[in-house]
Amino acid sequence: PYSKGNANYIQRDGRYEIADYKQSPNYDRRFMTFFPRMYSSTPDHVKEYQNWANIKGTPIQVTNREGEPQRIMKPTFMENLSFFFSYQINWMYWRYFMWNFSGRQNDIQGYGEIDHGNWITGINFIDELMVGNQTKLPSELKNNKGHNTYYLLPLLLGIFGMLFMIYGGKNGLEGFWLTLFLFLITGLAIVIYLNQTPMQPRERDYAYAGSFYAFCIWIGFGVLGLVKAVNKYLPKAPQAATAALVSLVALGIPALMAQQNWNDHDRSNRYTCSDFGQNYLASCKPNSIIFTNGDNDTFPLWYNQEVEGKRTDIRVCNLSYLQTDWYIEQMKRGAYKSAPLPISWQPKDFVAGKNEVLWVEDVLQKPLEM
Repeated sequence: PYSKGNANYIQRDGRYEIADYKQSPNYDRRFMTFFPRMYSSTPDHVKEYQNWANIKGTPIQVTNREGEPQRIMKPTFMENLSFFFSYQINWMYWRYFMWNFSGRQNDIQGYGEIDHGNWITGINFIDELMVGNQTKLPSELKNNKGHNTYYLLPLLLGIFGMLFMIYGGKNGLEGFWLTLFLFLITGLAIVIYLNQTPMQPRERDYAYAGSFYAFCIWIGFGVLGLVKAVNKYLPKAPQAATAALVSLVALGIPALMAQQNWNDHDRSNRYTCSDFGQNYLASCKPNSIIFTNGDNDTFPLWYNQEVEGKRTDIRVCNLSYLQTDWYIEQMKRGAYKSAPLPISWQPKDFVAGKNEVLWVEDVLQKPLEM
């Protein structure tokens, strides 16, 4: 089922040598398709694929590992496209985009529900068409601090900036295409590249922040477009008056956003995370090694060492990363005041592709007394 893939290299005596080769899977061509969007066999993912794309599929007869016949449903090309547009584009990108330029229902992570984490406008009849009457939500949702409404104003100003560049002559049109390219490469292209499975463990809006920044360029040109529009339709107005009018209109939008976002972005007097990390470090003896696993029990410790300079004699070792060759190399070097981890492995022993799989052969084929 596998064939030799690309080489893995290690550095030895100033030269790069091949340590091993990656294993490339050979896929059954009957299951291959153009632009595959669904690939996970995790039961929860399969169920969500079916929910988002309404999969009927095409039956394919195979022989399973036990040698028994089995029928597997292969999603069609159109079903892959359906999942791409409904989940990866609409839910995992467009929703995040509109959080920034239209409004947000609440900060409760959603998986497609009508009352969790959708984008809204603050304009009642539009919101009612999309996610129902927001005035009838229970108080814990209606009063959620993440409930922010911008009435589409940032979006409209950005669209106005796009039109200003398109109709701004040769230079304006070139600037529009350049910004559009940046917007697509940091947005839609990343959506395609990541090919995210459903049921993501957290909101992934940070992956597309670059495209939000690109749209903000159009917002900036939208302000310039307002100046040009006032000069065109009120040619006799003093420049000071024009500047004051546009500033009042333009600054009103970020002022609205600041007002709406303040309560859910204010981190004043929140010390639980840093105290948590500091207490972990304080519990260790001098020059200890502390093994951590996930984000929440690692980053607070790193923050205390990196920013606060607390207990830099302790070495934090994340077990989730320790399965990678680059992190093992990092652990073999000192950090702050801590010594390297006592790892005796050589790069040839842990380079990527070397020991991802260890085959176990039952040579005796009978129980063995300990």
